[in-house]
Amino acid sequence: MSLVENIGRLADTELVQLRQLVESLDRIFFLVAGDMSRVFYVSPAYERITGYSCESLYRNPRAWTEFIYEEDRKYVLETLAKRLEGDVQGRSEMEFRIETAAGEVLWLRVVQSPVCDESAQFERLAGIAEDITARKRTEAMFNQVHADLARQVEIRTKELSQTVSGFEREIAQRKEVEAELRRSETRFRRLFEANIIGVMFSDIYGNITDANGAFLHMTGYTRAELPLRWDKMTPPEWFHLSEMAIEQLVRNGTVKPLEKEYIRKDGTRVPVLIGGALLDRENWRCVFFVLDLTQRRLAEEQVREVSLQLEHASRLSVMGELLADMAHEIHQPLGVIANYANGSLKRLQKKQLTVRALKERLREIAAESMRVAEVLRRIREFIRRREPDRKPVNLNKIVMDALQFTRYERREHRVAVMVRPDRDLPADQADPVQITQVLVNLLSNAIHSVSSPRCEFPKILISSFVNDEGMAEIAVADNGPGVSPSDVPRIFDRFFTTKSGGLGLGLPISRSIIESHGGQLSCDSQPGESTVFRVMLPPHKAPIDESGETPKT
Repeated sequence: MSLVENIGRLADTELVQLRQLVESLDRIFFLVAGDMSRVFYVSPAYERITGYSCESLYRNPRAWTEFIYEEDRKYVLETLAKRLEGDVQGRSEMEFRIETAAGEVLWLRVVQSPVCDESAQFERLAGIAEDITARKRTEAMFNQVHADLARQVEIRTKELSQTVSGFEREIAQRKEVEAELRRSETRFRRLFEANIIGVMFSDIYGNITDANGAFLHMTGYTRAELPLRWDKMTPPEWFHLSEMAIEQLVRNGTVKPLEKEYIRKDGTRVPVLIGGALLDRENWRCVFFVLDLTQRRLAEEQVREVSLQLEHASRLSVMGELLADMAHEIHQPLGVIANYANGSLKRLQKKQLTVRALKERLREIAAESMRVAEVLRRIREFIRRREPDRKPVNLNKIVMDALQFTRYERREHRVAVMVRPDRDLPADQADPVQITQVLVNLLSNAIHSVSSPRCEFPKILISSFVNDEGMAEIAVADNGPGVSPSDVPRIFDRFFTTKSGGLGLGLPISRSIIESHGGQLSCDSQPGESTVFRVMLPPHKAPIDESGETPKT
């Protein structure tokens, strides 16, 4: 007796209960024509699983084939074709993927069986479709784990094989390594005893257990006085560096070379460069290499002395170029003094000079004398050799001093100068004489540049302001022919000059002065455009009351 007949004989209540049971399950129950041309029934689980309505399937019995996953479609359609052709009979099963209406990819397992009437002529297909995505994922995960495990076993087998081979090689190489270690120890002992550089063995707690002759010589101790304490030999102001070195040694096993000082046995100090490595962490034993920096410090002092001499020579060179003009500035007030004195003497002899007029002449003579004295003071202050003396200064005032030095040179070449000072320019911590030297050099170069016959209206613009980087800047711009592009990269090189008879020291010394103040000196120039030299200095926070004045040109 067929399933359809059995269902037909059920009581109405039982049929309702069976339908409720079928529709409550998360599996799709379906009953279709044998040739799949009609759908007699499909449970609501179809909509819950696929996202498509049951009504769409009733209208188009083959609608479900449209959302079969592309890679599985051929397999499913071929299986269905075999059933229609009679190649597949009885119960069949398929597993394939679908793409739901929401775009999700799911795995379905479909089991279907033919249902016939008593004459075995009217065939239908009844079946169940269930979501097996979770199972498939578990299988995929299991397969992946199995593949990974197999790969790990293979890798481990190879590793074990390599380990065995490695042990064999290590056994063969151990004697060679031990022999090389003995040779290394011999070479290190030779270095230790050669006394080319100081070597000491210590721990991180301050104990020097052994040291070579070079270290003992530089610190003034003898081998009989070992062990020593490096912490007691270190001046208090260097303790923080020693602590940092120990932390680095414990953390990394090595310490980068650093400069410090040791107190010698006689109480004097020796500058050293020290670096080291940790030998073992059980006893925290270390080895340190120590280099005496005394000779290097002497050489640095000699270089500094030569630099000061070179700077002094540069000032003398600049002043030599300006002395002719300065002589005129001195000669003029001296002539006034002589004229006033001679005139007053003659009038006194003729009894034509009153006491009041004499006092007036004497005041004028005193004023002119002070003018000469001020010029001489300025020259003496500029050219005398001295140590740098940095203090809060007003850059606008230094600009004015530099303009006074170049006053007659500018007048001789008919150079107009415009000054645009920033009245709120912050003070700078600088040596006023050195900064004046830089500006005098830049002004002298600018005057030389605009003195070319090609420059019809020579002029120089000096601006002071705080730039975008927060630095105080003085810009000296001229309207000369500019610097050749091939000369710009070399303009700050020593002994490079574009002046006939120039030494080529002014600009490199000027740059070194500005850089020693923590600032920058740069040049912007294009042929046919203004050449601009920029002096940039970090500002000093202390306020000052002085302000620069715009010069009369």
